[in-house]
Amino acid sequence: MVENKKTLVVLIIIWIIVALAGGTYYKLKNSTKVINQVELVKKARKLLETGKFESVKFYYPNGNFTELKTKDEDIPVYYKKRDKIEKIAERSFENLYLAKILTTPQIDVKNVYIAGDTVYIDCEPEIGALKEPTKKNILGIYSIVNSITEVPGINKVKILVDEKEQSGNFSRIYTRNMNF
Repeated sequence: MVENKKTLVVLIIIWIIVALAGGTYYKLKNSTKVINQVELVKKARKLLETGKFESVKFYYPNGNFTELKTKDEDIPVYYKKRDKIEKIAERSFENLYLAKILTTPQIDVKNVYIAGDTVYIDCEPEIGALKEPTKKNILGIYSIVNSITEVPGINKVKILVDEKEQSGNFSRIYTRNMNF
Protein backbone atom coordinates (compact mmCIF):
# COMPACT_ATOMS: atom_id res chain seq x y z
CA MET A 1 0.00 0.00 0.00
CA VAL A 2 2.84 2.34 0.85
CA GLU A 3 4.38 1.68 -2.51
CA ASN A 4 1.13 2.56 -4.30
CA LYS A 5 0.99 5.85 -2.40
CA LYS A 6 4.58 6.68 -3.44
CA THR A 7 3.78 5.90 -7.07
CA LEU A 8 0.63 8.00 -6.89
CA VAL A 9 2.54 10.97 -5.42
CA VAL A 10 5.23 10.71 -8.09
CA LEU A 11 2.58 10.60 -10.82
CA ILE A 12 0.81 13.64 -9.37
CA ILE A 13 4.11 15.57 -9.23
CA ILE A 14 4.89 14.63 -12.84
CA TRP A 15 1.41 15.78 -13.96
CA ILE A 16 1.84 19.07 -12.10
CA ILE A 17 5.22 19.65 -13.82
CA VAL A 18 3.71 18.81 -17.23
CA ALA A 19 0.77 21.14 -16.62
CA LEU A 20 3.05 23.98 -15.53
CA ALA A 21 5.39 23.48 -18.50
CA GLY A 22 2.45 23.36 -20.92
CA GLY A 23 0.91 26.48 -19.43
CA THR A 24 4.20 28.34 -19.55
CA TYR A 25 4.77 27.30 -23.17
CA TYR A 26 1.25 28.40 -24.14
CA LYS A 27 1.73 31.80 -22.49
CA LEU A 28 5.12 32.34 -24.15
CA LYS A 29 3.81 31.29 -27.55
CA ASN A 30 0.81 33.62 -27.38
CA SER A 31 2.73 36.53 -25.88
CA THR A 32 5.41 36.52 -28.58
CA LYS A 33 4.47 39.25 -31.01
CA VAL A 34 5.94 39.81 -34.44
CA ILE A 35 7.72 43.13 -34.29
CA ASN A 36 8.56 44.87 -37.57
CA GLN A 37 8.43 41.79 -39.74
CA VAL A 38 9.90 42.77 -43.09
CA GLU A 39 10.03 40.64 -46.19
CA LEU A 40 13.48 40.94 -47.73
CA VAL A 41 13.58 40.99 -51.49
CA LYS A 42 16.78 39.61 -52.98
CA LYS A 43 18.48 42.51 -54.68
CA ALA A 44 20.87 42.33 -57.56
CA ARG A 45 24.46 42.68 -56.47
CA LYS A 46 25.45 46.33 -56.62
CA LEU A 47 28.97 47.41 -57.38
CA LEU A 48 30.42 49.37 -54.49
CA GLU A 49 31.71 52.70 -55.71
CA THR A 50 33.81 55.15 -53.72
CA GLY A 51 32.26 58.23 -55.30
CA LYS A 52 35.50 59.09 -57.13
CA PHE A 53 36.43 58.50 -60.75
CA GLU A 54 39.53 57.19 -62.49
CA SER A 55 40.64 57.13 -66.09
CA VAL A 56 40.89 53.69 -67.72
CA LYS A 57 42.32 52.83 -71.14
CA PHE A 58 39.79 51.04 -73.34
CA TYR A 59 40.64 49.26 -76.57
CA TYR A 60 38.26 49.10 -79.52
CA PRO A 61 38.54 48.05 -83.20
CA ASN A 62 39.02 50.73 -85.83
CA GLY A 63 36.41 51.15 -88.57
CA ASN A 64 38.18 48.74 -90.96
CA PHE A 65 38.67 46.07 -88.27
CA THR A 66 42.40 45.96 -88.92
CA GLU A 67 43.74 47.18 -85.57
CA LEU A 68 42.81 48.24 -82.07
CA LYS A 69 42.69 51.87 -81.06
CA THR A 70 42.62 53.21 -77.52
CA LYS A 71 40.62 55.81 -75.71
CA ASP A 72 40.61 56.88 -72.09
CA GLU A 73 37.27 56.87 -70.31
CA ASP A 74 36.36 57.67 -66.73
CA ILE A 75 34.80 54.97 -64.59
CA PRO A 76 33.99 55.07 -60.88
CA VAL A 77 36.71 53.95 -58.46
CA TYR A 78 35.61 50.68 -56.87
CA TYR A 79 36.56 49.18 -53.53
CA LYS A 80 37.08 45.73 -55.04
CA LYS A 81 39.20 44.75 -58.03
CA ARG A 82 36.49 42.38 -59.30
CA ASP A 83 33.97 45.24 -59.40
CA LYS A 84 36.37 47.32 -61.48
CA ILE A 85 36.91 44.42 -63.88
CA GLU A 86 33.17 43.89 -64.20
CA LYS A 87 32.67 47.56 -65.07
CA ILE A 88 35.50 47.49 -67.63
CA ALA A 89 34.00 44.38 -69.27
CA GLU A 90 30.54 45.92 -69.46
CA ARG A 91 31.91 49.16 -70.91
CA SER A 92 33.93 47.11 -73.44
CA PHE A 93 30.73 45.35 -74.52
CA GLU A 94 29.09 48.74 -75.06
CA ASN A 95 32.07 49.85 -77.17
CA LEU A 96 31.80 46.66 -79.27
CA TYR A 97 28.13 47.40 -79.85
CA LEU A 98 29.04 50.90 -81.08
CA ALA A 99 31.63 49.30 -83.39
CA LYS A 100 28.83 47.06 -84.77
CA ILE A 101 30.44 43.83 -83.57
CA LEU A 102 27.86 42.97 -80.91
CA THR A 103 24.14 43.11 -81.58
CA THR A 104 23.13 44.37 -78.14
CA PRO A 105 24.68 47.20 -76.11
CA GLN A 106 24.11 45.57 -72.77
CA ILE A 107 25.57 42.17 -72.02
CA ASP A 108 25.54 41.55 -68.32
CA VAL A 109 28.52 40.09 -66.56
CA LYS A 110 27.09 37.46 -64.24
CA ASN A 111 30.24 37.00 -62.21
CA VAL A 112 33.96 37.67 -62.13
CA TYR A 113 36.39 35.13 -60.72
CA ILE A 114 40.02 36.02 -60.05
CA ALA A 115 42.60 33.25 -59.69
CA GLY A 116 46.12 34.61 -59.43
CA ASP A 117 46.75 36.72 -62.53
CA THR A 118 43.83 35.17 -64.46
CA VAL A 119 40.33 36.59 -64.57
CA TYR A 120 37.31 34.46 -65.51
CA ILE A 121 34.37 36.50 -66.78
CA ASP A 122 30.98 34.76 -66.77
CA CYS A 123 28.71 36.43 -69.31
CA GLU A 124 25.20 36.08 -70.64
CA PRO A 125 24.66 34.03 -73.83
CA GLU A 126 24.42 37.22 -75.95
CA ILE A 127 28.25 37.29 -75.92
CA GLY A 128 28.01 34.31 -78.29
CA ALA A 129 28.17 36.73 -81.23
CA LEU A 130 31.97 36.72 -80.67
CA LYS A 131 32.25 32.91 -80.74
CA GLU A 132 33.06 32.43 -84.43
CA PRO A 133 36.78 32.79 -85.29
CA THR A 134 36.59 35.76 -87.66
CA LYS A 135 39.09 38.63 -87.61
CA LYS A 136 36.34 41.02 -86.55
CA ASN A 137 35.42 38.82 -83.56
CA ILE A 138 39.06 38.25 -82.60
CA LEU A 139 39.56 42.02 -82.52
CA GLY A 140 36.44 42.27 -80.38
CA ILE A 141 37.76 39.73 -77.90
CA TYR A 142 41.17 41.35 -77.73
CA SER A 143 39.56 44.73 -77.14
CA ILE A 144 37.94 43.21 -74.02
CA VAL A 145 41.12 41.34 -72.99
CA ASN A 146 43.46 44.29 -73.49
CA SER A 147 41.12 46.61 -71.58
CA ILE A 148 40.87 44.20 -68.63
CA THR A 149 44.59 43.48 -68.54
CA GLU A 150 45.17 47.20 -67.92
CA VAL A 151 44.17 46.37 -64.32
CA PRO A 152 47.37 45.81 -62.31
CA GLY A 153 48.03 42.14 -61.55
CA ILE A 154 45.75 40.79 -64.29
CA ASN A 155 47.53 39.19 -67.26
CA LYS A 156 45.07 36.58 -68.57
CA VAL A 157 41.34 36.55 -69.36
CA LYS A 158 38.98 33.61 -69.91
CA ILE A 159 35.41 34.23 -71.09
CA LEU A 160 32.72 31.85 -69.83
CA VAL A 161 29.09 31.70 -70.94
CA ASP A 162 26.59 30.76 -68.22
CA GLU A 163 29.46 29.42 -66.06
CA LYS A 164 30.59 27.01 -68.80
CA GLU A 165 33.55 26.88 -71.13
CA GLN A 166 32.60 27.19 -74.77
CA SER A 167 34.13 26.26 -78.11
CA GLY A 168 35.42 28.59 -80.80
CA ASN A 169 36.92 31.85 -79.60
CA PHE A 170 35.88 31.10 -76.00
CA SER A 171 37.87 27.87 -75.74
CA ARG A 172 41.12 29.48 -74.61
CA ILE A 173 42.65 31.84 -72.10
CA TYR A 174 43.77 35.14 -73.67
CA THR A 175 46.70 37.40 -72.87
CA ARG A 176 47.28 40.95 -74.05
CA ASN A 177 47.93 41.20 -77.80
CA MET A 178 48.46 44.35 -79.88
CA ASN A 179 49.83 42.73 -83.05
CA PHE A 180 47.18 42.13 -85.71
